[in-house]
Amino acid sequence: MQSIKTILKKHQELQPYLQRGSFGIEREGLRVTEDGSISLTDHPHIFGSRSFHPYIQTDFAESQLELITPTTASVEEAVDWLDAIIQVTTLGLPEDEYIWPLSMPYDLSHANDIRVAQLEEGGDVAYREGLIERYGKNKQLVSGVHFNFGLDDTFIQTLYKIMQPDMPVHQFQTECYLKITKFYFDYEWLLTYLYGASPLVDARYFDKRCPEPLDHPVKSLRVSDYGYVNNPRLSIQNGSLEDYVNALEEAVKSGAISAEKEYYSGIRYRGKPSARELLESGIKYIECRHVDLHPFDRTGVSRAHLKFLHAFLVYGLLHNQPIVPEKIEESLLFGEELALYPVDASLNETKYNEAKKLLQQMSADFQAFQWKDDILFDEIAKNVQRLNHVEQTLSMRVMNEVGNKEAGMQLARSFKTDYERHDYQTIGFEDLELSTQAVLFDAIQKGIAIRFVDRYDQLIELSYNGQKEWVKSGNMTSLDTYITPLVMENKTATKMILSEAGISVPGGNEYHAFEEAARDYAIYHNKAVVVKPKDTNMGIGITILKPVQSQAQFEQALAIAFKSSKHVLVEEFAPGTEYRFFVLDGSVRAVLKREPAHVIGDGKQTIQALIDEKNKHHWRGEGHQTPLVKITVGESGQMLLDEQGVTLNTVPKIGERIELRRNSNISTGGDSVDMTDEMPNYFKKVAVQAAQSLEAVVCGIDMMILDLSGTDQTYSIIEANFNPMMSMHIFPAKGTSRRLSRDVLETLFKTNMTSA
Repeated sequence: MQSIKTILKKHQELQPYLQRGSFGIEREGLRVTEDGSISLTDHPHIFGSRSFHPYIQTDFAESQLELITPTTASVEEAVDWLDAIIQVTTLGLPEDEYIWPLSMPYDLSHANDIRVAQLEEGGDVAYREGLIERYGKNKQLVSGVHFNFGLDDTFIQTLYKIMQPDMPVHQFQTECYLKITKFYFDYEWLLTYLYGASPLVDARYFDKRCPEPLDHPVKSLRVSDYGYVNNPRLSIQNGSLEDYVNALEEAVKSGAISAEKEYYSGIRYRGKPSARELLESGIKYIECRHVDLHPFDRTGVSRAHLKFLHAFLVYGLLHNQPIVPEKIEESLLFGEELALYPVDASLNETKYNEAKKLLQQMSADFQAFQWKDDILFDEIAKNVQRLNHVEQTLSMRVMNEVGNKEAGMQLARSFKTDYERHDYQTIGFEDLELSTQAVLFDAIQKGIAIRFVDRYDQLIELSYNGQKEWVKSGNMTSLDTYITPLVMENKTATKMILSEAGISVPGGNEYHAFEEAARDYAIYHNKAVVVKPKDTNMGIGITILKPVQSQAQFEQALAIAFKSSKHVLVEEFAPGTEYRFFVLDGSVRAVLKREPAHVIGDGKQTIQALIDEKNKHHWRGEGHQTPLVKITVGESGQMLLDEQGVTLNTVPKIGERIELRRNSNISTGGDSVDMTDEMPNYFKKVAVQAAQSLEAVVCGIDMMILDLSGTDQTYSIIEANFNPMMSMHIFPAKGTSRRLSRDVLETLFKTNMTSA
C-alpha cells in the first residue's frame, strides 16, 4: 500500500486538509483563595446547574473547575473559546478567589476538607468517592489539559478512495487513528521533555500511596507515577482496536479500574459512550491527556504548544517508520523515567539525535506540503533550541519563575486583573458588536449553548433546555416581527404612529433634495431645530441648531445630513434633557441620560488637551468596540466651538463646561449616566406605550424631558430604535449597571437566570 506521504505528493489538492480537522479543549483548574490554599466553597451558583452546562463543569472536587470548549474548526478558534470561557468563569468567582495556574497544588493544608463534586447524579458522586479509596484525594486534585483532535472528514474519505483498502471506511479511519496513537506513544517522552510543566508540589502531596517522597524538582510530576496515572499503570493500546476493547473491558472486570473512564492513558479513543461501540462505528477522534497546564498563559494553554501538538499528531499519520509494540513499550518506559528526571537534565545523545531528526523532518515535510503557519514553524525551531538548552524547556521556566506559592498567586492575580480590565468585552470575540459580546458572555455563564450561524453578520444560534433561538446583533430576536424594525427605521413612519397614539413627538418636515430644504430657510430662521437623516441611527449626520442664525449655517447642517441619506428631516428642537429608555417585553428595564460630548476646564490645559485626557479612559475607543467612544470634534463640534467663542487652543477656566456636541449620542463621544431608579413612573409608562404602539418587544425610546423634579410632565419622543445599544446600560459612565443582555436571554427562554 502506498504511503500517505507519497499520496500527498501526487495529490496536492489533499495537502490543505492536513491543517483542517475538529478541535476541542478541556482545561481543569483549582479554585484557590487569596493565600493560595484550595477553596472550600461550593461551585459558584452563578454558573447554573452542572447537569447540563456545556462549558463550565467541575471535575473531581467541588473546588476543581473543568472548562470545556465546543468543537471548533481550528486550534485558534478553540483557544479563543477557552479564553472567553475562562474570562466568564474568572469574573464570576468571588472577589477573593482565583484559578490556580499550575497543574500541581502548592498548598494542601485543607486537602482533607475538600469535598468531591456534589453532582445531581448519585452515581457520579459515588464514582469520585471510589477514586479517593483507590488513589487518595491528592492525586485527584492534579489538573491538566485534554486536547481533542479529529482528522478532517473530507480528507479521510478522499484518502480512502485513493488508497482503496480492503476494509470499510470506518475501519480505515480507525486504522488512521491507531497509527497516530502508536507514533504518539513512541515519542510521548519528547512532549514531556519539551512541555512538562509540573516540577514541584506541596510536600504533603506525598502520602502513604506514593512510593517515596521526591527530594528534587522533576520534568513532570503530573505524567509520572506520582501523578494522574493508573495505579498500577495500564498499557493496553499497542495492538488492534479489538485488542484494546477486550483489554479495557477485562481491566474493569478484574477491578483494576472501576469504569472505562478511569483509564488514564495519554490518549483516549472517542466517538461513542463505550469502547465496544467503537468497533461498529470506528474511532471518531482522539483525546490527548498528556498536556500540563501552561502557567504563563492566562488560558492555561499555549497556542504555539497546541499548534505543535496538532502537527505532531498529523505527523503520526504521515510517519513512514514501522513502530512495533516492543519499541512502544520501550519508549513508554523511557517516558516514565524521563518524567522523574531532575528538571535540569538534558536528553542523552541517542534520544537527542532522535528528537532533533524528528523535528527537522517534521519542519521539512510540512513546508513541502504547504502547511501555512508561521507560529508552527517558529515553535519547531524553538523546540530544536530546547533540545540544546534545557533551561528553555517549560519545566525549567516553571522551576525558575514559579517555584513557590506566592509566585503562583502573583500569576493568578495578574490573570484575573487582566480579565477585569476587559470586563466590557468577551475575549476571543472582540471583533463582534458589544451587544453581541454581552449576550455571548451571559450565555456562556448560564450554560446556553452557542453556535455561530454567521459570525460576520452577528448572527448566532442559542440552545437551552431543548429550545433554539436565533439572535442578531445582541437583541434582534424572534420576539419582534419582521416589519417592526422597518417601521422604527423610518423616522417619519415612527412619528406618525406615535402621534396617532397620543404620544408627543416634535413637528417638522421631510425633504428629498438639498435645494428643496434650503428654500425653506425662512421657515426655520431664529428657531431651534434638529436637522437629521431620515433613516440612520447612532447620531450619524445629526446637527442641532439653537437657533438657526444664517442661511449658510442652515445649509451646512443640511449638507451634513444629506451625506448620510437621500431623505432629511428638519424638526422642532424639543427642549429638555435627553433620556434613553430600554423597553423589553412591556416594561422599562433601564433608563440612561446621555450627556453631550464635553470637557470641564481645569484652568491649565487647552480644550484639545482636555479632550485627549478624557479619551485616555480604557472604556473609550473607536468603531463601537468600547462602551464609550472617543471624542472627535468634526464639523458639528467646530460649529459649536465657534458659537461659544473658543478654539481648541483655548484654556477654559476651572469648572467651565465646554460643549463639543449638542446631540448626546454615545457614538459621538457622549457620556452615559444611569437614571433608572430616578426616572418617574409617568415617563416609564409613556415609553412602554410608545413601544407597544410600534408593536415592539425590544425597543429603545429616546425622550426629551423638560423636568424630572417638578410636576411639569412635558416630554417629546424624538426617536425609536429597533436595535438599541445595550453596552451603555451595562457599562454606564456613572450609576448602576443594568445587565440587559441577561434580561433578553431570560425573556427569550422564559426563565430566570439571575442566580440560576
